[in-house]
Amino acid sequence: MNTYLNMTKNALEKEKIRYNEFDECTIGVSFTREDNSHINFSFRFDEETDNDRDKGNHLHLSTFVEDANMKNMYSNGLALCNNLNKDYRWARFYIDNDYDIACDADAILSESNAGEECIELMFRLISIIEEAAPRIKQLMEFAPGASTPAKAASVLS
Repeated sequence: MNTYLNMTKNALEKEKIRYNEFDECTIGVSFTREDNSHINFSFRFDEETDNDRDKGNHLHLSTFVEDANMKNMYSNGLALCNNLNKDYRWARFYIDNDYDIACDADAILSESNAGEECIELMFRLISIIEEAAPRIKQLMEFAPGASTPAKAASVLS
């Protein structure tokens, strides 16, 4: 069983945050925002082995921004992600395989603070997504058919 995953589950339970366990390396947490959209996080821990316990101390935390599909605005979406990456050093924005804007972060955990570190990183990403959301929504307003490409380009800076 993954020690760091268990420590994170214990920390989530202590904070009364519900989660779903998907497999022995992954748990999920979902929050409902004020506008009734959702932020869904996936905590993915490296697998632990009997011989190398530290192998399991790497966390990958990921989510995607709801209603931010860039299929028809791929180049503008990439430019926005690049700008967001410059502005937020703790997060990485990118366009995933479904053309959604995704956001993730990584951490190396220690046994002294794994659960707390995971929760802190999750709330840090929530704050970053909340700050970035107006820029993403503004770009979505300029989707093809909604406005001119020149206006969409002004949103990116």
